[in-house]
Amino acid sequence: MKIPVYLTGIGVASPFGNTPVSFWSALFGPARAADTSAVTVAGKARNVTAYITAPDDFQRSVQEYFIVLCTHAISQAMAEDGGPFSPDRTCILIGSGMGAADALLENSYLSPDFQTKVIHRICSCLGTKMPLQFLSNACCAGAQAIAYGFDLIRNGYCDRVIAGGAEAFSYLVYSGFQRLCSLDPQGCRPFHPDRKGIGVGDGAAFFVLSRDKSRRVYGQIRGCAVTNDAYHIVTPEPQGRQARRAIRLALKEAELSPPSIDAVVAHGTGTRQNDRIEARLLYEVFGPVALTAPKGRIGHTGGASGAFNLLSALGMLRRQRLPDSSRWLMEEDEPQVLLEDKVQQKTLRNILMNCFAFGGTNVVMVCAGA
Repeated sequence: MKIPVYLTGIGVASPFGNTPVSFWSALFGPARAADTSAVTVAGKARNVTAYITAPDDFQRSVQEYFIVLCTHAISQAMAEDGGPFSPDRTCILIGSGMGAADALLENSYLSPDFQTKVIHRICSCLGTKMPLQFLSNACCAGAQAIAYGFDLIRNGYCDRVIAGGAEAFSYLVYSGFQRLCSLDPQGCRPFHPDRKGIGVGDGAAFFVLSRDKSRRVYGQIRGCAVTNDAYHIVTPEPQGRQARRAIRLALKEAELSPPSIDAVVAHGTGTRQNDRIEARLLYEVFGPVALTAPKGRIGHTGGASGAFNLLSALGMLRRQRLPDSSRWLMEEDEPQVLLEDKVQQKTLRNILMNCFAFGGTNVVMVCAGA
């Protein structure tokens, strides 16, 4: 018998607020972008930089900001769950595509022990001796950390795992997307006929994964799968073969068939090719499907984006509706998607989430209500 994996704590630092409730209230409120500092920047996390005092060996910098994002969200998730968090049966998994990459701009180089210092600082701020691991796999990092935690619990290695993603706004990343001509001056508009690219955001979202259902349960993860295109460093494989395989493997792990999926939280970057490929493969697997794309609201949060997709899915299960993203989800000749207003009365039981990254990694998760 498969061990169930429940979600018993959530921690958030985001442009939409620093609690799950505030995030969901904004996500399901009137369609709008998060606070902007530039038209192509979707938002930065609010009011978290005062959470801890700058340590002696760190200046207030992008490094410190990244540590604060992680510490705030992880400690909030742990407090919601309540523990116990045995160092022998619990671990922390942090996914980040770039971490504090802008330290390169501040110091002109990254010290070889930079990541070790960051891990030490996060553990010190949390006051924990639990093992902590970093996963850095572009914008799949947070989703892959959660999938790894799912495997650790399902296979009996851990009783609890704190897993998720964090990304501090990076001018290096921003400049890179600008050079790729992948920033939409009107903001991210996933699946819109006139979409032109992404909007950049940042934040952190972490979850306590547990085999214990005796506490408050936000939902459960029923299946995860990871594949790789092995095609190109930034371009998705045009036929989406491995992304489609990841969807089918996640459904198999969840012991569900395609008709059992009530909605999809899409990767939905707002770029021409990515959205076209994703829409096509979703239609091939599911036919017309209820679809939403959080990046149209909070921007592309890099390695944290998969964690924010899971957070959005849990909000959908609790509120039994999709976010009001219909101004972005418009039908055209290829994406065969259902608009948000056509599925308001549909009961949401099982939701599938996609996360596709540079380097060709594909992570797919299936979650359900408690």
